[in-house]
Amino acid sequence: GENALALVRNEQPDVVLTDIRMPNMDGLSFLKMLKDEGLRTKVVMISAYNLFEYAQSAIRYGAYDYLLKPVDAEKVEDVLSRMEDQLAAESRQHSESEEIKQRLSLASATYRNHLLLSWLNGSLPAKERKELETLDWIYGSGTVVFSAFRIGPGHPTGFDPADMPQRLERAWAAFGDASTISLNDPREGVFQAVTLIRTCRPTRERKDEIRQMVSRLGDEWEMYGRLTHGIGPECRCLWTEAPQAYR
Repeated sequence: GENALALVRNEQPDVVLTDIRMPNMDGLSFLKMLKDEGLRTKVVMISAYNLFEYAQSAIRYGAYDYLLKPVDAEKVEDVLSRMEDQLAAESRQHSESEEIKQRLSLASATYRNHLLLSWLNGSLPAKERKELETLDWIYGSGTVVFSAFRIGPGHPTGFDPADMPQRLERAWAAFGDASTISLNDPREGVFQAVTLIRTCRPTRERKDEIRQMVSRLGDEWEMYGRLTHGIGPECRCLWTEAPQAYR
């Protein structure tokens, strides 16, 4: 049982067939440990003992099935076939669940960006202001960066303006917790964005690093157009000072 538990932790198999009567850790204790640790492996218990309390305990701890010895091949094939169908159904359900989570996450990010932009522009209603107040990072120190990218005529293929907010956010994340918000449709020829950066270290102390980063970024995008940035004054508290820094 102890060896089986170690294997499940390392290999994370879909299915385990285990005896009940084993030294050191019996099958029921092994099954209980799987449940306690949240290991989702499906377990089929096998025993020569047709005892109700064994079967009852196995079901209570989440056993998929309980087979009595001697076990013939047809019974094993049947239980594995049923498990395969269930695993396939669970996999589909998991994929659908992840897709829904991704959509909700995207919607959540879009709504958050709407709140942040309304706040920066000074047009955030009181009700939505309370929602924004729940963001912890907004109370830290930091700075506001305005970025503009003028897409050149006849730029090479392989450039997707829709990727620009994420690329800017990743670049500014080198200096703290960054959140980039698009100000217009990237396909309009001129892309504009604002990035809020929460950082404990004042931006002025990292001027050389920032210059090097924006220079590299400008060089990377040079074949597609011209990238410029405006960095606002240091904010001791983004919540109270970022809107003015942005304007």
